[in-house]
Order: sequence, then C-alpha cells, then structure tokens
Amino acid sequence: MSGLEVAAVARRAGIVDGASGAPRPLDQRLVEAAALKVRAVIAAAVDGEPLVATERRLAGLEAEALARGLAAVARALGAGRALVAVEERASELRSALAAPARKAGVEVGRVPDVARCGDPAGLAHDLLGSAGASALVVDASAVIELARALARGGGVVDRALTVAGEVLRPGVRRVALGTRVADLVAAAGGATCGEPWVALGDGPLAGRLLDRDDVVTKATRAVIVMPARADAVRRRRAPLEEQVRRSLSACEQCAMCSDACPPRLLGGRLAPHELVRAFAGAGGGTDEVLAAIDCTSCGLCDVACPSGLSPRRLVEATARALLDRGVGPSADDRGPVHDLRADRRLSLALVALRLGLGGRELDPPWDADRLHPAEVALPLKQSLGVAARPVVRAGDPVERGALVAEVPPGVLGVPLHASITGVVTEIAEGAIVIGGR
Repeated sequence: MSGLEVAAVARRAGIVDGASGAPRPLDQRLVEAAALKVRAVIAAAVDGEPLVATERRLAGLEAEALARGLAAVARALGAGRALVAVEERASELRSALAAPARKAGVEVGRVPDVARCGDPAGLAHDLLGSAGASALVVDASAVIELARALARGGGVVDRALTVAGEVLRPGVRRVALGTRVADLVAAAGGATCGEPWVALGDGPLAGRLLDRDDVVTKATRAVIVMPARADAVRRRRAPLEEQVRRSLSACEQCAMCSDACPPRLLGGRLAPHELVRAFAGAGGGTDEVLAAIDCTSCGLCDVACPSGLSPRRLVEATARALLDRGVGPSADDRGPVHDLRADRRLSLALVALRLGLGGRELDPPWDADRLHPAEVALPLKQSLGVAARPVVRAGDPVERGALVAEVPPGVLGVPLHASITGVVTEIAEGAIVIGGR
C-alpha cells in the first residue's frame, strides 16, 4: 500500500495522534510525511510524564500489532528505518518487543528516562542524532490502532489511558470513548485524598484541568487525580493576568527555566527568562518574543523555577498571540544542540518530587478489568480540524463500531464511531450521547 492508501485507512478509522503535541488526525500526518519523503518512522512507546504509563504498557501488550503497523507505515512512506523508542528503564518492554520487531524488520531503540512531553524533536534526536530532523514520530497507540484498522477495518471506539495519582488502584486500562472522568475515578477505587479532588488530563506536567463530567476522547492519555490544594492545580487555576503579573514582578532572572527548556537545549531560540525580561522592559525585544513560538507546553520551566512562578503561562500566551497573527516556527532558526543538554534534562523521578508526587509508582500496571459505562458522550470535535457531522438522530439504535458522525472528504478532522451498543439519546452541545441497552 502507498502512503496515501494507508492514510485513507487511518482516516476511515478516525485515528488521532498526539506525538506532535496537539491532537491531529493521523491521516494528515501521514500525508505530510509522504510529501516530505521522511527517512525514518519512530513509534514513541514512551510517555514523558510522571505517573503516566499509557504508551509503554499498551506497547508491551500489543507488541506484535505495534511492530506490524510500524513496518507497514515505513514501507508505505518509503522510509529506510522503522524504530520503536523505549526508555532505558523499560527492560520488560524491550523483551516483549524483541521477537515481533525482528520479524517485522523493526528496530528497538533506547532513549533516556527524562521528562519529554510534547517533545518529538528531542525524542528523534535521542535516537538518530541530527538525522532525526527527517523522521516522523507518532504515538505507539496510534500505530497500534492503524494496525488494527489495516487488519480488520472498523473505527476507533476505545482509548488506553492511565488513571493514577490519588486513587486507590492506579493503572492503565482500555475504556470506551465518551466515558466520564467521575466513572474512571470510581473504577480505580475512588479518590484517596478525600474531597475536594481535581483531575488533570494527560499528566501532571502538561495536563489541563478536567471537570468530573468531562469525557475520554481519542486524545486523552491520562487522568491524574490530585488534591484541589496541590501546587500543580493552583498554578492552572490562577488567572493568566495574575500569573503574568507575578512573573514580571518576582522573576529573579536566574535562567533556571531556560536551562531546562527542551526546545532551547535542542538548539532553539526560546529562553523563558529572556521573554519575561523583554515584557518587563528590562532589556530584550522582538527576537525574544518571537522565540515563544518554539514552546512545546511541556511545563518544565514551571518545575525548574525556584520562585514558584509559571513562565509557561506567559510563553504560551505569547505563542498563541503569534499564531493568531500567522507567525509559525521555522527550522531555519535552530542552532547547534546545547553542549550540556544531557546534563540539564530533568529525570521523571526528579520532576515527580518537584510536583509533590515523590514516592509514587511511576509506572502504573496494566488493569485488564473492563469498565462498562451506562452512557457515553462523544464530542464531535476530537482533534485539530472541524467537528464531525452526525449521521444519526436521537432515538436511533446503534451497534458498537457503527459510524455516528463523519467529516467531509478533503476536510481536516476525524469521524466518530459508537463506543457502546445502545440508543442515541441526545445530540446537543457538540456531542452525541448514547445510552447502553
């Protein structure tokens, strides 16, 4: 199959990939990679967040599908190499991948155990050095979904994710798309920190605040339960204006945020402390502001700040403003990799300590128990692009796997399939609600 044919399968299945940061349709990423003639394809079986083990556990459980799917993508794109990125500490995963990888002609490469959320360029560099600039990095989970679609057809109806933090039984499990956060936490034994608790979607570093009625989407990597008083929660709840004001008035210009910044260590221009100085009117100018576009929203600058500030909020707000004006990142602005990159990167264990999560299991186990929600709500927009258009109406019976919303040909977005068998009870507020039967 050609790259375009494989992309067509991914589009029909509605596969979403989050390796590049924002959730994007996998078919779009494959079409772009075919046009760029990438030389290598990397499946990221790493999570890069404390307490999150979604990609790692799923890759071990579905090792054959991962190797088979990755080999198919590499052949379709004409890439000379196909690699699975595995962290140094994940020896069990390397053992599980060894035989399937050999059979499929796939390599298993080791990468350091460091926090790396939203940093595909850094992962590619760790595996391939400067040649990583011409590699496509995709989530292992997206490759596994593609292998399923290539073998059996059908669409994405569930999502593997980590439920961890302040819960009785942390673990990684598959759940139906549209499952409520409150049901996930209850299935994990409930919160152990008492009331009130707060859930962070995707991880304690890059995660966003979730309501208990929020639901699992194709882009959800994790649900991390934390006390409402936790520092990570406080920073996210503080208004942007307050965070910016604190950063501009209390920043000591120690540069520790910039020393830990993954894009900067890889040769990028971004230096959060210089951006703060530029906005404070204490030096700097246009170049420091434009560099914000390199931000990957990893949150490591917040972790590194000794004053408890949130440089991330200022940098993200600046990057959004630049994107709104049509300013995008440019590879031409990248310089040489920093000489001290290996020494300045933050380990997952250290990040966990700085976030108040020390002593917890960094690698939650796989949980094979199935969660059977009585009702699911499928948001019509689950990736970059447009919202899917419903092809069902309230009262229609649907079988698990049936198409319930589609995206017009040639338009960016992903279709949706019923994640449980039941009846469409409502189509409102941008979601299709299905009640089980």
